[in-house]
Formats: sequence, C-alpha cells, structure tokens
Amino acid sequence: MSDFRKSCMDGTFSFRSTLTHANGTNGVVAYRRPTAHSAVGSPEYMAPEIVADEGYNHTCDYWSLGCVFMEMLCGFNPFCADTPNDVFINIIQWREVLDWPLFTQEISPEASDILKRMLCEPSNRIKSLEEFKSHPFFNRNGMTWESILEQKPPFIPKVESDIDTSYFEDAVNNDPSSWDVSAPEPDNERRDPFSNLNIPFFTYRKSSALNIIENSLNY
Repeated sequence: MSDFRKSCMDGTFSFRSTLTHANGTNGVVAYRRPTAHSAVGSPEYMAPEIVADEGYNHTCDYWSLGCVFMEMLCGFNPFCADTPNDVFINIIQWREVLDWPLFTQEISPEASDILKRMLCEPSNRIKSLEEFKSHPFFNRNGMTWESILEQKPPFIPKVESDIDTSYFEDAVNNDPSSWDVSAPEPDNERRDPFSNLNIPFFTYRKSSALNIIENSLNY
C-alpha cells in the first residue's frame, strides 16, 4: 500500500496500475460470497438490510455508493444524526427519510434517477458494474469510460514530500477540553443548525435544500 499512497501523493493518479498492484492481482477482483451477515462499516453508509441483519449481497455496495453520490450532488448525507442509534433508525425508515422531491429539486433528471437506483430496495438496486457504467448520468458531457483512466486530472497538487498535507484543511478539533462553551445566542442571532453537517474535509452543501428543511423546523 505504500506504493499506492506514494502514487496518490505525487499526483500521478495511475489508478489502473496502482489499484491492481495494491490488490496484488492482475486486474481480477474476487467476487464476494453470495450472502453475508456481518455488520461492518460507517453507520451513515450502511444499507438497510445490513442494519436490519437480514443478510446482504454485493448490491449493498451500491447503496453505500449512493450515499456518497448524495453527499456530492446534494451536499449532505440524509441519514446523519446525533447518535449511531438515530442513524440506524433513519436508515431503517429510509422510505420516509428520502424526500426525493426536496432532495433532487436542483439536480438533473439523470442524477436524480441514478440516486434512486442506488438508494432503494435491493431487488430494484443497480446490480452490476456494467449496469452502473451504462446509466445515462455518465453519458453527459461526452464522458467515455474507455479513456477515463488515462485522462489528465484538472488539478495536480504540487507536494514537497510524502507527508505534505498543505492541501488539506485543518483537522476538526475533537479535544473536548479545548471546546469553548459559550452562553446561548439570542434567538435573532441563532447559528445555522445545519452548519456542522459537513464531514471533515468535505465542505460543500447544497444550501437551498437545507434551508427548506431548516424553515420547516422553525415553524
């Protein structure tokens, strides 16, 4: 994995050869077992069938990918909550939590459709890489899968060493002893309740959707 890290750090981004080398394969990835029952992963990205311990197969990965797509397209993870238990409740109640008319109002129909094809029942979910790659979402702007691995990134960071982190934001302060506990702010100066929803190093939010949610909570 050191070669993989070095390749990412020096900006070569040779994904095909790097990932193949890191996996110790010649481009062939072993197919996972048909059904598993272990619950492993970040809570916000777990598929409902994992949380409910109903058994799962490879399609749960497309649910997790759908959560990542949601963050990138809409700016937030819809299942986030203050505690892991609340996250799990949101995931189990995903049909009520996923307010598609609200969440997809400012993205393209193709983007909306691919989200719905990943964040759905396992039987209706995208089931293969070929199905994923052929979705109309990826046919926009002349993108082709055949050349994507050879395309030059729009920005290649210039780093001083393998441990140069100058392109990253400062880490989130997780030391409770250093937190500033101030008096509550006046009602007319309340902070944005959604200001801390972004994950570390991921600062984009689609604020219009969050403002609608915020207004609904302030009625």
